[in-house]
Amino acid sequence: MEPPITTKQIRTVHPTQLGNRELMAGLDRSFPSGRNPHFESVEPDHLLWMREYQLVAHDDGVAPYLAMQVHWLGALAWPRAGRDGMKLAADFMGFIFVCDDQFDLHPEHPVEKVRGYVDTLLTVFGPNTDIHDSPGVQALVDLRNRWNSGMPEHWIKRCDNHFHAYLEAVYSARVARRAEYVPPEEEVTDIRLGTVCFRPCLDLIERMGGFALPEELAAHPVFESMNRLVALHVCLVNDIFSVDRETFTAQQIDNVVLPHVVGEKTSLTNAKLCARDLANQTICKYIRTKRRLSDVYNSIGLSADDRTNAARYIQGVEDWMMGHIDWYVDSSRGLKLTLEEVCPSHVFFGSADL
Repeated sequence: MEPPITTKQIRTVHPTQLGNRELMAGLDRSFPSGRNPHFESVEPDHLLWMREYQLVAHDDGVAPYLAMQVHWLGALAWPRAGRDGMKLAADFMGFIFVCDDQFDLHPEHPVEKVRGYVDTLLTVFGPNTDIHDSPGVQALVDLRNRWNSGMPEHWIKRCDNHFHAYLEAVYSARVARRAEYVPPEEEVTDIRLGTVCFRPCLDLIERMGGFALPEELAAHPVFESMNRLVALHVCLVNDIFSVDRETFTAQQIDNVVLPHVVGEKTSLTNAKLCARDLANQTICKYIRTKRRLSDVYNSIGLSADDRTNAARYIQGVEDWMMGHIDWYVDSSRGLKLTLEEVCPSHVFFGSADL
């Protein structure tokens, strides 16, 4: 029988986020959260890595980057990782946010240029392609080598496929945006689940824990539906706090709050509240789905060791959902700050004319 669900005490709201207090107070905190104890010792090495690969392209970019606190998300999302894992988490978060802003902040870029950006990053995963020598691509090469270290081939293939799908989703969203297409809610959700780059984050739960789930479990429809719910929760929480900055500055369409803004009938504030309620409903659906996993384990004959690792994975996804909420409480990500000033596209990709 499941233990009763309790709501964790909410941390003090960051002064810059006071306008979102009502949203914060209403988010479901059904699971405990934590903080990685290695964060402080890793931060100097992480900054050196960001500078080495020019993801923080100049000294003046260090302060804006630290103000965004994106590496802090790694400490909250993977609180159980060892020091090497915490370093990988910080570097991965730094890369993903800098990379994401290359696509988000330039609605004027033609889709052909975005296609070139995506193809440049995809050279990292191609078996017979020349890998581009730009700083952003080389940073991804380093990350991939590190996250693949010690992992079995089936996990590497799965993680590669998830990262490939993320990059293709970014391109598809840009094509839809340039066509001034307004997709319905279900399509927005599907697009957003791709562009959020969350499935590689879930894969890294296994990497941080030093285990790999069998593909029979990872690909099972019930397990897949659970992961989709976790990703949806992350999308909803993220988009509530980023809709103003991302959508109305970059003209994005892949934000799950937007379908709830219907003319003058539903204000943006009420749309955020609606998205918050959906996030809470998603937690309830996740809990119901998790209860079905025991039958899944029995049906596929999951070993005792794999059941233990599955439990560790479940703990990891709950760390992620709660840590992600904590990060928005603690960070300035909801402000109109961007990382493009930290690493302009012509630096990240090595050329402004890709």
